[in-house]
Amino acid sequence: MQSFSLKYKYTFLSFLQAYFQEFSGARWKWDKDVRKTGIIIADSNSVNKGSIKVKPAIILKVGNLSWTNSFRKDGVSGTPSQTLNKVQTEPNYTDLMSASVQLSVLAKTEFEAEELGNHILLLLSGYKSDLQSKGIHKITGLSLSPVQPVKTSAEIELAGCTVSLSFLAQEHFGKRKINYPLTVTVHTTGSLETRDLYEGFDFTVPIEGTGILLNFDLEETESIKASNIDAITLEEKANINLPLSEEFSRLYVVPIDDTIWGYYKILNEIIVNVDTPTVL
Repeated sequence: MQSFSLKYKYTFLSFLQAYFQEFSGARWKWDKDVRKTGIIIADSNSVNKGSIKVKPAIILKVGNLSWTNSFRKDGVSGTPSQTLNKVQTEPNYTDLMSASVQLSVLAKTEFEAEELGNHILLLLSGYKSDLQSKGIHKITGLSLSPVQPVKTSAEIELAGCTVSLSFLAQEHFGKRKINYPLTVTVHTTGSLETRDLYEGFDFTVPIEGTGILLNFDLEETESIKASNIDAITLEEKANINLPLSEEFSRLYVVPIDDTIWGYYKILNEIIVNVDTPTVL
């Protein structure tokens, strides 16, 4: 089961990226390639300094999560099976999750930050039905903060405001296996058996999040597969074959234009120069 925070990040991030990908005009047109995009739309865990010196940005962060305690049991727990042909069913529940997201809008000028913030406010107001189709049960609050001065660690003056959205989402949950953001396995030709690798012991991830660096050599019959979350789109990638790098031994690279969430950074070290908790 993917974490609720990551699920909500993906919901709003994919919504905004899809909208600005079709945006008329080059100024705010989004592209997955950070070198081509006219606007950066990213999770707060996937950000690297300097990018917004020339491009505006929307940085997403999930706020508090809480159950409304209106849950019901969907499954039947039952008693231990008395016969071989009876199957015990684990209980599953449904509840409303109360949650919020903050969209930090950053730009070179106060005018552009305010304009972009207002555009997002109207966008979220007008596309409520689309968000409902993505699992957002009800929007309970939507607001835009005043534009505030923002600085990066390089003392670059920026302007920022925050669009805050609170909502209810219907969730089903029970005893499920957690899916970790990054898993790496070794596969052997002609065998169905796999071997799990452990970060720090078996491999490390380079700082740019573009590959897996093994601490040992593979056999000729072995290959590497990884399941991870893409840092730009937060899309889940499952059992992706990683080829050996042509430049470095033991380095197995992810597909071109893909990056590993939690390691790759688009924009970081943003420091808010105001008392109001707006950005990051």
